[in-house]
Amino acid sequence: MQLPTLNTFDTVFLCPLGVNAVKKLLLLCVPLFLATLAPAIAQSNPIALLPSAKQSVTVSGTSGGGQRGSGCVGNVGLEPNHIVRIQADGNLQFQVEGGADVTLLVVGDTNKFCVAASKLDQGKVMISGRWKKGDYQVFVGNQSKVRDSYSLTIGPSKT
Repeated sequence: MQLPTLNTFDTVFLCPLGVNAVKKLLLLCVPLFLATLAPAIAQSNPIALLPSAKQSVTVSGTSGGGQRGSGCVGNVGLEPNHIVRIQADGNLQFQVEGGADVTLLVVGDTNKFCVAASKLDQGKVMISGRWKKGDYQVFVGNQSKVRDSYSLTIGPSKT
């Protein structure tokens, strides 16, 4: 039995599309597929911070979700918006700017910190203090069920 040549393969499996059409289709589909995965890939990689570096990191996303948390948590997603890996003990500040009712929840191995915006905060909340080395899950939520874009900045504590 003879293996099919490119022309036979083209005729049998790709019908009238032809090889060039398939190449064009792949050139269109692959980047769209990768663009769809990019946010998930970006958020699955931890944000590594060294408090002594004195530099801030800013990331953005969409707040809120279908999970109603207790207390100040508000509505958050089932998965954290970001994972932060603090590489050494140090003073850091987590600050979120978003909608008027934004909430910020930071969960570590042994503790969790939560703050919700008030009418005076104008959509800006922060948690500042001394942080232990380790991984932290960061959830950005809303008191309402509205999903808003936000900007999260993590850097040296100003206090």
